[in-house]
Amino acid sequence: GQMSVGSTNPSSRRVFRETEMFLLVLLGYLWFTAELFLGETQYFRDLTFYSLPFRKLLVDFAVSGHIPLWNPLHHGGQAFITSVSTSTLTPLNALFFILEPIRALNLMLATCVASCCGGAYVLARQLGFSKMPSVVCSLVFSFSGVALSQVNLLNQLLALAHLPWLMTFWHLWLRESRGRDVVLTVITAVSQFVSGSPE
Repeated sequence: GQMSVGSTNPSSRRVFRETEMFLLVLLGYLWFTAELFLGETQYFRDLTFYSLPFRKLLVDFAVSGHIPLWNPLHHGGQAFITSVSTSTLTPLNALFFILEPIRALNLMLATCVASCCGGAYVLARQLGFSKMPSVVCSLVFSFSGVALSQVNLLNQLLALAHLPWLMTFWHLWLRESRGRDVVLTVITAVSQFVSGSPE
């Protein structure tokens, strides 16, 4: 049989229009059907004791007009905005300013998994895999025990959601030398860093 890898490198625009990519992203959200539509929520471990309280504190700081410099909730007080582990600067924190905290948290978790699904598919396609192996790649990456075990470790899940996109844009930059891909690589890397897991 013929190999399904290395034979084609579809344009990034074409990959983003492929039905498989949209279905995988939808699957990432549907994985959280109970949390998004049925009134349930993720609550265990770090989500309850760190992730949710830190984001509520961030909103409180913003509403009161103060810069979130200090976190009084953790270890008797420590730096807040300058601590990468609190994910204070991740763009998805914007959800907490427009939704109530529990809904915002659940949507953030679902968006991270959906990003893993879509990103892994796009990366596999850019590496030359055909559609079906790319779907398998996406499913293995996004729903592995390692990935799903990060759901309660929000800063690590946020960083994981950036990983396939960072590798995709970097690969496109190395392959096609376009300035746009350099910019996207840098933006994704910075967003991943401030999301709380620089390692």
